[in-house]
Amino acid sequence: MIDLSALIDEYLNNWEYTHQIRIEGYKWRAFSRFNKEFDISKDGNDFADMLKRATDKANNLLNDGHFMARDTLVHNSMVTPDKVKALFINLYDEDESLEKRIIDFKKSFSKLNKENIDTYGIKTSAAQSHQSTRAISVYLSFRYPDRYFLYFKKMYQLFAEKTGYPYIEKVNDIEKMLDYFAMCREVKAQLEAHQELIDHYHNQLQADEKFDLPNHHLLTQDFIYNIAFHLAKDFTQTKPVVANTEQVKSESLKCRRIKPKLKGNGIIDYAKESIRNKYLGDAGELFVLEYEKQKLIEIGRADLADLIEHTAARNDGVGYDIKSFDTDGTPMFIEVKTTKGKCDSTFYVSESERLFSENNSNYYLYRVYNFDDVNKTGDIMIIQGDMSQLCVPINYKVDLLVDK
Repeated sequence: MIDLSALIDEYLNNWEYTHQIRIEGYKWRAFSRFNKEFDISKDGNDFADMLKRATDKANNLLNDGHFMARDTLVHNSMVTPDKVKALFINLYDEDESLEKRIIDFKKSFSKLNKENIDTYGIKTSAAQSHQSTRAISVYLSFRYPDRYFLYFKKMYQLFAEKTGYPYIEKVNDIEKMLDYFAMCREVKAQLEAHQELIDHYHNQLQADEKFDLPNHHLLTQDFIYNIAFHLAKDFTQTKPVVANTEQVKSESLKCRRIKPKLKGNGIIDYAKESIRNKYLGDAGELFVLEYEKQKLIEIGRADLADLIEHTAARNDGVGYDIKSFDTDGTPMFIEVKTTKGKCDSTFYVSESERLFSENNSNYYLYRVYNFDDVNKTGDIMIIQGDMSQLCVPINYKVDLLVDK
């Protein structure tokens, strides 16, 4: 992705204009309201009343002209609260794939809305349920503000046009939203590297008593919104940087055998250390995603570039992050491991990743190193094949068999 520093400066310099005259602060109040009120344990009319309160600050996030997602949501919950509750329980089940949850919510709510119109005559719901991908992104962001972003198709299009981000028109709006989430993670990484903006943002949160979102997802969406609709009128695009690469077979590599180090009275929790670097991992995945698209476009295979999937954005834990293609069209299953340091610095492989590499000859581990997450530059070592011989076990699973 291109360097956004000039746009970030413009956004910061126009903060008062965009957050007072445009009154964009309502989004923070909407998140705060939902966070305080939402309680999935409520039943019956208590659930309906709770849902109404939890969303009453959403304003045009859920109701905007002919878009009446909140109206239909509230009215359906008033007559069939337990059925609406069941839809939200399924939507918020993070063990299920995101795409399936969205499709199921749309279809089930549409069916429920029609049944309630026929049975109870809910005139305000009209024939449409209004539970679009945009509305569902709001529900997801409200519930998991550290995982999702507010999605609006027009905003995504305009931001991509202004910044030169590779926007691919797709019929499936869910795929479009997942592409948007990927872009947001790239934007977020650059915003977090701009310390002046981050300091100003947190000072404003305290001064305005707004809902504190330290993960900066809402800040990211607000930045994208303002660049798309109000700022960046004379912004000039720049070209992305392509990484230097080398490719090797896994069997040709050796690894250092280092015993786990003790810290205090126990062993370092490597899993937690990995979680702290998640944002860097996300940025590395997006870097490789763009690299793969450029690779295929440059050899005249834009048709294959359009088919690249960011699998981890939909279902993390399948054993790889990206499904791409070799120059001859052969599928490639890519796991990305990113560091700002040298190539030989330690990284971690999950059991699902190891097993997938063991059972798939088209498995590739992209070791991204010397990575600059702001300017999007770095080097890539591409390792093809089974990773088992390079892995050292550091975690153990325990299943107790007890009569309790």
